[in-house]
Amino acid sequence: MDSLHIMDMPDECLLRVLQQLDVMSQCNFAFTCQRFMCIYEMMHRQHFRCFTWFEPTNNWTAQQIEAFFRLNGHKMRMLSVSDLHDKYFEQPLLSKANHMINVCVYLKNLRSLILCIDHKLPDIIIEVCKHLHKLENLVIDCASHPNYEFLVLLRRLKSLDIDYFVNPRDKLFQRFAELRPDALEHLRIGSEITMKQGKHIAYLRGLTLLNIYNPCYHFVNGVVLQLANLRVLSITSAQQLRDHDFRHLIMHLKYLATLYVIQCTDLGNDFIFFIIQHLKGHEMRSSNCRRLPFHLELSGTCVSDDINEIEPVNSSHSVLNVVLVGN
Repeated sequence: MDSLHIMDMPDECLLRVLQQLDVMSQCNFAFTCQRFMCIYEMMHRQHFRCFTWFEPTNNWTAQQIEAFFRLNGHKMRMLSVSDLHDKYFEQPLLSKANHMINVCVYLKNLRSLILCIDHKLPDIIIEVCKHLHKLENLVIDCASHPNYEFLVLLRRLKSLDIDYFVNPRDKLFQRFAELRPDALEHLRIGSEITMKQGKHIAYLRGLTLLNIYNPCYHFVNGVVLQLANLRVLSITSAQQLRDHDFRHLIMHLKYLATLYVIQCTDLGNDFIFFIIQHLKGHEMRSSNCRRLPFHLELSGTCVSDDINEIEPVNSSHSVLNVVLVGN
C-alpha cells in the first residue's frame, strides 16, 4: 500500500489536525502553502476580532509575533495591549511595547484600541496615526507624558479616553478645535486639566459624552456649559463644585439626559427636588428635547439613602431615575 502524503488528506482531516496545535504552530502551518493558509482562515474566520494581548505571548519571539499579526491583524476590530506590571512577573512587560510599533501596519481594520503602555508610547502613537485609519475608539492608560497632538490625524476617531493628561504644552484639544471640531463624540479625561488646556474643549461641537475629573467652577461655566449637544456628563471628584453649579448644568444643557457625580458633599436632597421640579416644568412644554426619565447616579454625596421613598421622588420615576452607589 502506498504511503499517504499530507497533501493527499482532505481538508476536513487537516482541519482536525490544525485544531490540536498551539497558536504559533497553527501560524507555521498556515505559512506552509496556499492550501494550508485557506484551511487556517477557514478555522479562524470568526476568531481574533476582539483580541487581548495576554501574558503567554511574552514567550513569543519577534518573528512569531509578526507572523501572528500578519495572519490575523486584518481580522481584528478591537485590540487591548498592556505592558503594565503583573503580579506573576518581576519586571514590567516591555516586550509588547517594543513589538506594538512593528505590528500596527497589520491592523488597518482596527476600530477600537486600548493601550496600557508607558514604554515607547510616543513612537506607538505615531505608528497608530500612520496606519490605523479606521480607528474610532482609543483608550490610553499610562503614566508617561507623550504629545497627543498627532491623534487629530485619526480621521474616524469618535471616542477618546486619556487617563493621564498632564503635559501643559500639549495642544491636542486646540488642534481638534481648529481642524476637526465635529469629530469627537465621546471624551474622557481621567486627570485634572488646566483651564488653558480645557478651554478648547468648549469648541468640540460634536461632543455628546464628557467625563472629567475635579473640575472647578470656571471650567464648568466656561467649558461644559458651552457644549450644547451634551447628553451624558460624568464628574469625578466634584468637591470644588456646589449645588448651584449642578443646577446650572441641568437648566442650560437642554439635551443632558444622564449625569454621574462622584464625591460632592454639597449635593443633598434639595438638588433632587429641584431636578424634579425643573423636569416636570419642561415636560409640559412642547419644546422639551431632553430624553426622559433623566438618569442621575450619585456616589459620595449627602443625598439620603432613602431618597427614592421620599415624595416627590417616589411619584416621579417617569421623569427622574435616581441611583445611589455606596453613598
